[in-house]
Amino acid sequence: LAVQEKNIFGIQGSKGGGREWATSEEREGVLEPERHAFRRYGSFVESFQDYGDFISKPRYKGVIEAYKNKSSYTARKNKASVPRTRQIETPKDFLWGVIESGYATLNTEKYVRQAEEALNKYGYSLEGVMV
Repeated sequence: LAVQEKNIFGIQGSKGGGREWATSEEREGVLEPERHAFRRYGSFVESFQDYGDFISKPRYKGVIEAYKNKSSYTARKNKASVPRTRQIETPKDFLWGVIESGYATLNTEKYVRQAEEALNKYGYSLEGVMV
């Protein structure tokens, strides 16, 4: 998905003529196989721009502010989840904060690992400076 569709962040939808991929959704701690359409981009820059637009939603405002201020942020994935506080200093911390705010339904460890692998392949890092 990240390489073929240049969809680094796994954003679902048909934007850009996206196509269906096999995936898993986590519900109540159980991964269930499903098929969903994922967005397709012409470049990694487009993928980052769309991700920026996507996380501009109010639910992610707190984690964005925490990253700007290098401060802590308390996230709650949904009303039933336990709140979690995390220090947001690096791009990787920021990605975790977004996930913990409800972004990804996939196993979060796997999601972060996949994002890191895709970025590393092209010489980028989640540990570096966010541009």
